[in-house]
Amino acid sequence: MTIQSALGALFVVASGSPFMLAQTAPGFSLEIYASVDDPAWMSFDSSSGDLYVGACVAASSTIHRIVSGGFPVMDYGPLIVDPDAVLFDRNGCISGIPGAVLVGDGFEAGSGQVLAILPDQSCFSLFSNIFAANPADMAVDSLGRLVMLNDLGGGRGGNVLVSSGDSLAPLYALPDRGGSLAIDGQDNIYTLGRDGIIRVHDSGGGEINPQLGPSLGSSSLLPLAIGPGGEPWDSDVYTISLAGQLLRIDPETERVRVLGRGFDGIYFDAEFGPDEALYLSHFTGGRIVRLRPLEKDRKRAFR
Repeated sequence: MTIQSALGALFVVASGSPFMLAQTAPGFSLEIYASVDDPAWMSFDSSSGDLYVGACVAASSTIHRIVSGGFPVMDYGPLIVDPDAVLFDRNGCISGIPGAVLVGDGFEAGSGQVLAILPDQSCFSLFSNIFAANPADMAVDSLGRLVMLNDLGGGRGGNVLVSSGDSLAPLYALPDRGGSLAIDGQDNIYTLGRDGIIRVHDSGGGEINPQLGPSLGSSSLLPLAIGPGGEPWDSDVYTISLAGQLLRIDPETERVRVLGRGFDGIYFDAEFGPDEALYLSHFTGGRIVRLRPLEKDRKRAFR
């Protein structure tokens, strides 16, 4: 495994907020995209550019909708218990309703479920069974299945669930509590547990790689995203270590490059937007941060 710093001559981006201080490689623009209360996992409507953001709270809350461009930020849907996990169902392949937003409901009570908020902001229970203890990060694969990371809590680790018809069922178990999940173009499932280990499984749950890259440090949560393919991001894995390093990992060679430092605090999620920028959900900062390569330096920033 090789680790290479891509930082070179660092520059510091300060937002005016006293706790926003990060360093990135030359060729990047780093900015606060929106201010949001208790931001957790995120999901884009790729058509409109609107961003839906879950809220990590022990009590009831709404999720948030951020209109394309970062403003306004609005409450969306009804009050839900611990609505931290969200997924925009653009074609309705999971909920049957195009434009519905799936939301994980439940906080370590063993009674978790997945709700669907409809475009008129009414809501119904989509999946509710004994397997969903505390729904975490969610994605849809090319087969049209909901793939969900499930946090069992109480020292019981986690598992990955997949939908089949109108039910969710376990696909495989994880040794640690669930954190973040992403799916690549071959439907391989990447998970990042609270032990700081990225694990890779195929779509049937078979193990491909028990540890991709270095240990990122034991933490409450760390983000995980896979590049959209093509220049400049390719299909590499992007995450933030417990030490606050923004990392890019090649899933084939496991080469690790440091793209930034000073990303401190809890970053819940990382998602690529329809503009191909990388969005980071900074829970402890109460904001969504956007990282994008400057057009004139797109190639240099990723060498």
